[in-house]
Amino acid sequence: MIKPDTHQGVETTTSDARMVVTTFNEMVLPLPDTGYNIRSRVPSLPDSATLILNQDGQIRLCSLAAGQLFGYEISRVIDMHINALIPDLPLRGNTPGYNLAFAHFTPGGTRWRRFHGRDAAGRRFPVSITIDYLKLDRGRGFVLNIQPECLGHAQRGNGLARLVRSIQDDDTAIFITDRNGHIQHTNPAFTSLTGFPQAEIEGRTPAILKSGVQPAAFYDRMWSILNCGDEFRCVIANQRKDGTRFYANEFIRPFVDEQGHLTHYVASMHDITEHVLQHARITHLANYDRVTGLPNRNLFLDRLSQEIHRAHRTSSVFALAFVDLDDFKLINDRYGHATGDEVLNAIGTQLNHCVRDSDTIARLGGDEFVLILPGVGDRQSVLGILQKIEDTGRHIVAGGLNLSLSLSCGMAFYPCDGKTEAQLLDAADQAMYSIKKRRGTAPGWIGTEHSAPGCEREEIQSAC
Repeated sequence: MIKPDTHQGVETTTSDARMVVTTFNEMVLPLPDTGYNIRSRVPSLPDSATLILNQDGQIRLCSLAAGQLFGYEISRVIDMHINALIPDLPLRGNTPGYNLAFAHFTPGGTRWRRFHGRDAAGRRFPVSITIDYLKLDRGRGFVLNIQPECLGHAQRGNGLARLVRSIQDDDTAIFITDRNGHIQHTNPAFTSLTGFPQAEIEGRTPAILKSGVQPAAFYDRMWSILNCGDEFRCVIANQRKDGTRFYANEFIRPFVDEQGHLTHYVASMHDITEHVLQHARITHLANYDRVTGLPNRNLFLDRLSQEIHRAHRTSSVFALAFVDLDDFKLINDRYGHATGDEVLNAIGTQLNHCVRDSDTIARLGGDEFVLILPGVGDRQSVLGILQKIEDTGRHIVAGGLNLSLSLSCGMAFYPCDGKTEAQLLDAADQAMYSIKKRRGTAPGWIGTEHSAPGCEREEIQSAC
């Protein structure tokens, strides 16, 4: 069951953090030119170099770090085409379809790709980017994360002593291990990021930084790549000495001596914790209701689509329930919107107690809630759920008041009442409003209607 989420941008469990690390791809976020002001929901973009583009590759938002990286004032970057900053990036203003395909099929988040940037003075410099696909209300777009190449490759013939000296003044956290993974050298930026001084960590392996987020298969893959002499890039969740978690773009390069023998590994970590948490906040705002913490319409429609595909594939059934608070406007008018929000939150909480872990509860907006009940198709199961839902409104405590509310419920079944999202939503909605219409203004009544397999319809009414 998708339950209220109290996540405020700081991950609370290992599974939450693993999701943040491994799913840096689709966000549901309208852009300013679609009639929605991002700045009202995201006061400041993260400190990392981040650009948000529309589907034509036109820059719509620019972080301070991105402006500084390319040597521009942010106001000059807005509306600029991305090719002015990264000419080699294959996004063109006249090929939005190709742009979408490129972003959709380019692995985002943990897969960095090399290009060359061009600053305000026309100088070219190497950068690495990830591109994440955005689903918008009216259109599509991309999030571009940019990282300058901060440490050159450990090339054959480079002296280790010279490399160790060069990293001391680098702002990026760097550590050097022997070929077996034992740490031999670090720089001050590493100590600042992790809390571990070199004297304490020397001779130990980077496993001391493990957060438990990455599975064992992640490290198996990393070593299989490094053992082939290749570089390894990733977004990783690590743990500081004090136990707090941080996220980093990590880049590990093999180091070879003058004879071409692999002797060491050089790893750099660029702290992107604020970017990851901001990413999570944006995703949360786009998918969860602010008042109740329940999934909103965006996430609900995604879950409904998934359930239709699952039911079709397995030849199974499921129920869709609309729940509406009767005369909710009167509560807002009499007691104020703050009390109204408390009522909505209380209803959402109580609805969670009426269903199973496999069910989905969402708030569509206003006083409308909706439930997806997988595998529910027999009449008795539906009646039991409806009775629980009816009982939820009888004792609501909000704003210091004890309230007794009436609810109207409309039910529809897949595939009897519809085989598409629109058909099922329309069937459940009509069932709910037919109850409201037949009941009229009679106080203290809860109406529910549902359709069972065979398309028979019943009305159930019970006094509060």
